[in-house]
Amino acid sequence: MKIRTSEGIQIYCLPDDAKCLADEEKRSPEQLDQCPLCTKPWENICEPETCPHYNEGE
Repeated sequence: MKIRTSEGIQIYCLPDDAKCLADEEKRSPEQLDQCPLCTKPWENICEPETCPHYNEGE
């Protein structure tokens, strides 16, 4: 989840059970340098609304 403060700073806050289903080890996006599929930084794409491989709690 992305949160933007009143100063325009973006803060990334993922739940403890967040994981990337595209990653072979199903690690949290915070443990990845980039998306295993598109190689973009995880901060840009790992949200339930934008990535079908992002998962929370399953």
